Amino acid sequence: MSDHEFYADPTVFDLWQDRTGGWFSVRVARLRPYLWSVAFSALAVLLLGIALSVLGFSVYQRVQSGAGPGWNQSLAQWLTVLMALLACHGLLEQSLTAWPGASVPSAHSVTEVACGPWAVPPPWIGW
Repeated sequence: MSDHEFYADPTVFDLWQDRTGGWFSVRVARLRPYLWSVAFSALAVLLLGIALSVLGFSVYQRVQSGAGPGWNQSLAQWLTVLMALLACHGLLEQSLTAWPGASVPSAHSVTEVACGPWAVPPPWIGW
């Protein structure tokens, strides 16, 4: 038996994947277009919460013990924070892209809302 004939017949896992994939694709296709933007924003907020909690824990751990954790543990914590912030950034951009219709908020208007009463950066400084 050659390698390409080994999985010629569908396995139980292939059938399960087809059924669940079909079930999810039907439900996802029914979602309203603006819900994609809301879902991406919710995931971004979740990742921001993860980044802030890991950052807070690592600062607390460093203050509590004085010397801080070992270099490998602190490196893992900082990499987790950076990856979560980068994923948050990407999901926020995706949520802006996924917003349906002609009323897509620009990055500058989002920056104005995010900065509030503080100084708004010029429009050429992007996300």
